[in-house]
Amino acid sequence: GLEHAHSLGIVHRDLKPANLFLARRPDGPSIIKVLDFGVAKFDSPNVAGDEMDVTATEGVIGSRHYMAPEQITRPNSVNALADVWALGVLLHEAVTGARPFEGATSLALYDHIVRDEPPVLGGDLGAIASKALEKSPSRRYPDAGPFAEDLSKARRGEPVSVRPAGPL
Repeated sequence: GLEHAHSLGIVHRDLKPANLFLARRPDGPSIIKVLDFGVAKFDSPNVAGDEMDVTATEGVIGSRHYMAPEQITRPNSVNALADVWALGVLLHEAVTGARPFEGATSLALYDHIVRDEPPVLGGDLGAIASKALEKSPSRRYPDAGPFAEDLSKARRGEPVSVRPAGPL
């Protein structure tokens, strides 16, 4: 669903567990649906400026634990790569039961997100999470599609496009 939104130039900006719904289908595998596009942004080269931005605020938008560094430091420059970051946080949380960054206050949490590296997880899922949680947006998956493709490959036991972290 997020891959489709990204293909249309829509950036969710608020991915978190509460905005994901597990739909069980009697005739096949369950699927996850993405909900609540209330703060979504239309990010398309065919639209000048932020005319299609659903929100009217210039402030930081999103749920604090799932925000990408650029969502904190440059909220007007957010694109699909911020959603990829949030997918990395969600994957990390699903694997470990904990979010990769915490802070006693919002400012402390934002500081950790912007400055600190996330904990390194092993295996293919760890490599996928690490790629999605790259500080530099240009080093992340370009959108949700390749992220989902690597998750599918890992689930099937096939090689993924990224390498797990090594001892060095």
